[in-house]
Amino acid sequence: MKASRPFGEHWESSLKERVVDEIFEEPDADREDFVGDFYWSLHRVMDPIRCELILAGGDVRLAGVATDGRVIVRLMGPFTKSCMDKRAVVEQIEQYLKSKDGRVTQVL
Repeated sequence: MKASRPFGEHWESSLKERVVDEIFEEPDADREDFVGDFYWSLHRVMDPIRCELILAGGDVRLAGVATDGRVIVRLMGPFTKSCMDKRAVVEQIEQYLKSKDGRVTQVL
């Protein structure tokens, strides 16, 4: 008898497939579409916030972007120990990126 998949597994796999379609790790520099332009634009403006976080003992990396303006960041450092600290840092990054690029809708 074939075991049934746990509830939610199908949803998770379809979500992963959809996210993979939209989010890219460092698109080619010569790519001239929305995602490539958006990624490299944000990559350039993130230096000041990265410097601030590095001085605080951490770091942030741009992990990807989506066509709807979502930005995925990867946080590292002491402020990642609690969810509240992570949320506070992500909110700061979101405010900063929204002020630099109007295409940003959300930072995750």
